[in-house]
Amino acid sequence: MRVFGAVLALCLSLCAAETCTDPVISTSSYTTTDAIISSETVFIVELSLACGNGAQSVALYADVNGKQFPVTRGQDVGKYQVSWSIAHKQASSGTYQVKFFDEESYSVLRKAQRNNEDVEAIKPLFTVKVDHRGAWSGPWVSTEGLESDLQAGQDGRTGESGEETSEFGQLGPVSHGPRLGIGMDSCVIPLRHGGLSLIQTTDFFYPLVEDPYMMGRIACANVLSDLYAMGITECDNMLMLLSISQKMNDKEREHVMPLMMRGFRDAAEEGGTSVTGGQTVMNPWIIVGGVATVVCQPNDFIMPDGAIPGDVLVLTKPLGIQVAVNAHQWMDIPEKWNKIKLVISKEEVEQAYQEAMLNMATLNRTAAALMHKFNAHAATDVTGFGILGHAQNLAKQQRNDVAFVIHNLPIIAKMAAISKAGGNLFGLLHGTSSETSGGLLICLPREQAARFCAEMKASRSSSLGQDGGVGDGQQAWIIGIVEKGNRCARIIDKPRIIEVPYRGAVANTQEGNNNNASPPETQPTQA
Repeated sequence: MRVFGAVLALCLSLCAAETCTDPVISTSSYTTTDAIISSETVFIVELSLACGNGAQSVALYADVNGKQFPVTRGQDVGKYQVSWSIAHKQASSGTYQVKFFDEESYSVLRKAQRNNEDVEAIKPLFTVKVDHRGAWSGPWVSTEGLESDLQAGQDGRTGESGEETSEFGQLGPVSHGPRLGIGMDSCVIPLRHGGLSLIQTTDFFYPLVEDPYMMGRIACANVLSDLYAMGITECDNMLMLLSISQKMNDKEREHVMPLMMRGFRDAAEEGGTSVTGGQTVMNPWIIVGGVATVVCQPNDFIMPDGAIPGDVLVLTKPLGIQVAVNAHQWMDIPEKWNKIKLVISKEEVEQAYQEAMLNMATLNRTAAALMHKFNAHAATDVTGFGILGHAQNLAKQQRNDVAFVIHNLPIIAKMAAISKAGGNLFGLLHGTSSETSGGLLICLPREQAARFCAEMKASRSSSLGQDGGVGDGQQAWIIGIVEKGNRCARIIDKPRIIEVPYRGAVANTQEGNNNNASPPETQPTQA
């Protein structure tokens, strides 16, 4: 009986995984190169394996410089992936040999290691070479520094007569008119003919919602917002940038990518423009974004530098996107959900998530048009740096000595409670939580702000409204003031939190009902 048991165990171990003979492989590899915001270099190898004996359930193990890593088997037959990470100092540039072993040869390898025997004599099933060019460790290049360097280069190409020159000879007269370079939402380049200006922007990011169609819409809305922040309502052309993940199988790609592209195209058409081209590449991760371009007259756009003391700050979308999206993911992660479940239900998280998606996918086009009607002095869109970061950036651009002071924070309902439960999670209450395709932060004359908010609410411009119909207008809030100062921005110690109810919910609090919150009266600052 004991002998029978040993034989049975041996048979089971041999049957657990097949042995591959005469392997034929095709591979792709990727290594990270950033050493500024990460502490380790990541190596990824993906491969397709076909065995001469037809084996399909082959267990593989990888060995890199004497360290072994498990190889993940993909959903498709013969697809495998292995990844590992090494501290940057140890991940020198060069070619790395990745040895792959099947179950049988891996057992021999492990036995040799335990017995301190020569492992070089053990032949792997096959070997893959991975080239790594090394990691970049900085320095950071600030937008201010880059702008200064580029401006210096432009100055160096301008002759005494005011005409641009280069090593290829004279290029022609310098175009006059408003000009905006690196540091704000879009670039403004005066053209050589007709007093026209080229205004252009580009942006891209990783997906943050589960619906590929909505993700496409959000990406397009995010790109267009840079134009809308300058009061531009018409975009002449859009390009789409799309990175397709190598980790997706053919079925996933055929389902997800067309939906994402359709969402991007539909949002562009809603904005009165069209997508005429772009670029698609393969990448370890999905990336989506685009380029928006318009040629227009100077009176078609508003330069973001004209704020004056006495203006008020208006915001056209609520904050809390990052918290809402993460809370939705945490419903499936018990250790994270347990930290917030006392302040919000799963039903409320789902509502907040849907509200966040709707807000992100809504164009800021109406606000851009109203900026002209109500004499806006400057604006920016609120995205990755949070409300405070973008307010500070906008303040630095002003011609006048001003400071922005934020008193009110409109936040999607319950997101402030989640942030507090997590110890000011993501810095939401400090104004540093990232937003995606957020609202416009606009400097308006005090006497015009309430009417601006009222017309925003009365507008009917979105195709993403309730029941598939047109939208019921967009809310906007007066959140602060512009006073004399040294081109900075701050949030007061205890800002008023305006709970913004989910679309269709009944606003039963004073904060929810009073959208046009007036800033406190302030005494003029002595110069």
